[in-house]
Amino acid sequence: MKSSTKSILKFPEDHYEKGVRDVSADFLALFYSVADLRRAAEQEPDRIGADTILSISGVLMDGRYSNERRGLFLYREASEALSACLEGCFDASLARLALDKLTLSLKNSSGFAHRATAEALGRLPVQIRPIVMTPNVDSQPVKLT
Repeated sequence: MKSSTKSILKFPEDHYEKGVRDVSADFLALFYSVADLRRAAEQEPDRIGADTILSISGVLMDGRYSNERRGLFLYREASEALSACLEGCFDASLARLALDKLTLSLKNSSGFAHRATAEALGRLPVQIRPIVMTPNVDSQPVKLT
């Protein structure tokens, strides 16, 4: 008999979002709060709301750690959380909000926040329509008689 493994992550627990919004939180508390929100977005995307997306994007737009090397890891976690929201959301408006916040961060951020956002956007799946080749009349071989 197979036993089903269930996630031990209990979400939403408001302390994750409070940890992200807390301006007095130190780096590690902020990092772990963002990491927990990213895991929640990957495991239970239907429980992600607009407030969560806005909280995560606030970390990207806040420049507290933009010049510190450890800031790269924080911003990478935040941008990955937004891309997890974007990929997993069943609500199109929430997915659009996550994409808008990622593109806004790409336009307005600098340093490590800009780099992490560009990396996250670059990893998103893209559907490209195939190019339909039409024959060029000039490229046809000429028959000499």
